[in-house]
Amino acid sequence: MSIFDMFKDKATELLGGVTDQATGAVSGVADQAQEATGAATDQATEVAGGVTEQATGAVDAGQGYLGQAQDAVSDPGAAVQGVVGRFFGN
Repeated sequence: MSIFDMFKDKATELLGGVTDQATGAVSGVADQAQEATGAATDQATEVAGGVTEQATGAVDAGQGYLGQAQDAVSDPGAAVQGVVGRFFGN
């Protein structure tokens, strides 16, 4: 085996080690990015769920006020009695 063949074999061996290390590093970064994306997705889902619950509560409250307004239009006397009763605690 000539000295050039020995240098070529050693260079190939070193290059293979560097390639393996680079592949491992890229794989590690990809895994971390995937974990971070999963965590961000989970957090966004939680926030969206909270916003949905708040919006649902607001819609429910609005429907309650709409019902009270409709009652007041259909029976103004009862509406006045309800307001007076709340004001005076009766």
